[in-house]
Amino acid sequence: MLNKANEITVADFEKFVSSNKICVLRAQFGMGIGFNKVLHSQFEQSYKGLVNVGWIDISKIQYRSKAIRDFVQVSIPKLGLSNSNSILPGYYLFRNGKLLAFHPGTIDPTKIDSSVHGIAALFGVIAGLIVGISERDGVKGLQVFLEAMEAPVAFKVFRFFKEILLINNSSYAQQRQKVVYEDELLNAYNLLKVSTDATDEEVTKAWKAMQRKHHPDLHPSDAAAKTKLIQEINQAYELIRRSRKKRKSK
Repeated sequence: MLNKANEITVADFEKFVSSNKICVLRAQFGMGIGFNKVLHSQFEQSYKGLVNVGWIDISKIQYRSKAIRDFVQVSIPKLGLSNSNSILPGYYLFRNGKLLAFHPGTIDPTKIDSSVHGIAALFGVIAGLIVGISERDGVKGLQVFLEAMEAPVAFKVFRFFKEILLINNSSYAQQRQKVVYEDELLNAYNLLKVSTDATDEEVTKAWKAMQRKHHPDLHPSDAAAKTKLIQEINQAYELIRRSRKKRKSK
């Protein structure tokens, strides 16, 4: 299910981002399903062989590496993002070794309600069943389902990154970066169903409640979708937590 071929280790990081190609790195906690294949396909269609994609497991990162430290302490703050000692989960766009943009890739909060994941989920289930039955491979069917669930995020991230590459203006990129970041931050609050005025304790309480409510063990018939949703809930919480840390440091 996992595309191990695209995993980037700390040792690979500097070589990966400094290539003369467009590079897109997905940072995530745990292995998940690797790089978003729909996003990869979008880049391949538009830029052919000029794109490198990969994913990195944040939980495995050793911040003793100079390349990682420079990325966190110099490159990320230049985008206007919070200065921290760790990498924020999401998608990072590089060109010629320079970090151009970041997208949190948070889920559409409308997909968390009783209909679960709407049309995307229905399509994913159908596609997964077809593949699983036709190829007699349940694991592959599950992979197709998870990839279908990531499609809306892929299109959103791709549109933003393509715009940054097309305009190729650092001032414009910083302005758009701020807008996208704030929009996704609002999505994160909506996902956890708390207001932007909520206290830190209220945000944490909502995060834990959502984790319990959507835990895959409580939804065996929908475990794949819930596993993906838990990842998005955790990412939304981390985005909010980091944004508040930046605000308090000012």
